[in-house]
Amino acid sequence: MRVTHLYRNHMNYKSKINPYSQLSQPIPNMHVAVLQMKGWRSDYQESKARILEVIGEAGQKNVRIFVAPECVCSEYCFGSVEEALPFGEKLSGTFAQSLSQISQQSDMWCFVGVIEQDDQHRLFNSVLITAPDGTCQFYRKRLLFDADYLWALSGDEYPFVLPEKQRLTAFGIEASKDDPCPPYPLFEIDGWKVTVGICMDLNDLRFLDFCVRSDVDLIAFPTNWIDQGQPVLNYWATLMQDMHYTTLLAANSYGLDGDYLLSGGSAILQANPPTLLGEAPKTGDFLITCTLENLRTLNHFQGIDTL
Repeated sequence: MRVTHLYRNHMNYKSKINPYSQLSQPIPNMHVAVLQMKGWRSDYQESKARILEVIGEAGQKNVRIFVAPECVCSEYCFGSVEEALPFGEKLSGTFAQSLSQISQQSDMWCFVGVIEQDDQHRLFNSVLITAPDGTCQFYRKRLLFDADYLWALSGDEYPFVLPEKQRLTAFGIEASKDDPCPPYPLFEIDGWKVTVGICMDLNDLRFLDFCVRSDVDLIAFPTNWIDQGQPVLNYWATLMQDMHYTTLLAANSYGLDGDYLLSGGSAILQANPPTLLGEAPKTGDFLITCTLENLRTLNHFQGIDTL
């Protein structure tokens, strides 16, 4: 396990896949970073400045995809919409624009958990997604946890939809007949299929089915996973058992948030067979970095069949 404390030098490592495979058209390696961090609503502006600094430093080290926890700067548990409203972020806001600027300068994709506020002052548990071309969008959590309902609306009822020309997805996945809501985001990043889900979304059969049907390579997974006294990695691996080429980029927070104890242990976890490429401790701010090789392409060109 190679994990970097935020106040030390960054470390790097590769997955244990044969690097000498003869590929006629190999998909390039993907350098990713997963942040474990606890922000404080009592010092919200400083928390935002801190994460922008960390993301900027990662961009200078050629990280291509950066994933940060759910509601990373504001914390997560609020008793009402009114309590959460001061922490709402918009695409036109300073934080989103600053993150977008870093993405453009560093040629990096960022997936950062925030509280989104729309023009009608409605709140959503969202991921702010910024791309190197300057495009920004939100993904809104679809399967809400109990604590979400006190302040957030579901992405099922109020999906975030950009005009067609502004959509980042390159695969054109349409909503299924049984699910009228727009599909989960699916991005093409250097040949990798990348999607995003927030915490409870990983418990949603619709999301799991989407990942399997789409042959997703990477799941950007901002979360505030609760410590339930059991190894969370085993649970995540079980949920991913039908995903043959997928790697989970799980960015978690830690410590108390309201009445909930968050489990920490952010991780980079490959599916089938489950392979742990990096894990943060249960507490503390850490950054995990990893250079991945594309499992789907390797298996295809090596002639390995998935049973």
